[in-house]
Amino acid sequence: MIPTSATEIIVAQSDFTFVSIFILLVLLLISVTATIAMYFSKSTGSLNTLQIVLDASPLSCFILDEKLNVLDLNQATLILSKAKSKQEFIKNFANTVPEYQSDGSLSMQKIKNGVLQAVKKGSASFEWLAMTADGECYPAEIHATAVPQGNSHIIIVYMRDLRDYYKGLEAQASSDTKLKFIAKVNHEIRTPMIADADAVSALHNSAQSVIPKPYFDGGEILVVDDNNQNLRVTCEHLKRLGLSCFISKDGADAVRLVENRVNTGKKPFDMIFMDIHMPGTDGLEAASVISRLSARTPIIAMTADSISPANEVLYMNSGMTGFISKPYTTQELWKCLLKYLKL
Repeated sequence: MIPTSATEIIVAQSDFTFVSIFILLVLLLISVTATIAMYFSKSTGSLNTLQIVLDASPLSCFILDEKLNVLDLNQATLILSKAKSKQEFIKNFANTVPEYQSDGSLSMQKIKNGVLQAVKKGSASFEWLAMTADGECYPAEIHATAVPQGNSHIIIVYMRDLRDYYKGLEAQASSDTKLKFIAKVNHEIRTPMIADADAVSALHNSAQSVIPKPYFDGGEILVVDDNNQNLRVTCEHLKRLGLSCFISKDGADAVRLVENRVNTGKKPFDMIFMDIHMPGTDGLEAASVISRLSARTPIIAMTADSISPANEVLYMNSGMTGFISKPYTTQELWKCLLKYLKL
């Protein structure tokens, strides 16, 4: 297909660049894996040379035995994990993963399953929710290769940080949505929107600076989502920050919970995270009702939808005070919490 516009040419060039980088990384990982396997197969292998080979990998690389004990790691792993030393990473490996993964599974069970699959089939790849030494969670991808070692195996694990990848996807989706929105407006009669420019721009609160992990001295958060896994992961994040988490699986139940607090004079929730798409009473309808109860509680939309100008106005007109996109990073969650809660 011949590109017909500058945009298509740029996208084509970007796709070519990503494919080229991916191929180079695959070739490099094959080379590094083969070299590591060679050194482990030789009882007289030089540990200094092995460390040089490990550190040559641009990706995080660490070596496990079948019991998930860490045997060695490279400098990229130390930087990504924010561990102070190799000894700290090795000693605390089992304690430096979140309890649950994004799919709702237990973290240690998921990595055990990955190791078993690698031993059985030679290799395994899967998405992983990683965590740094200071408690920041981030999306990653793991590729594990099993290498026979006597009667057992060593597992060579490569981990790729996916934060920039997901941000790139979100930026592209946002750009595509805005272009479609503008094109649609140009062909329709413009109607006034019940929000001014300042109010819409106030929703854009994603500061680029990295912030340290906050800790709140109490606070009650209501999380509304019909997906059990989403509820579990979000509550896990909140509990690690010193917050109490209450859950609701549909909009009608969330309204009842808030209404009960208003009627009994109980302290309102400090914040509500509201999924948009739910059966029965959806997030928009529930937020609209809750905002009229004078609960004075910030309602934050948690949505996998592209955040378009039209959606921003829709959320605001439904009584929501902000939004956060799914999947979210810990930095995005922390910044959202700090905007509305006191430490």
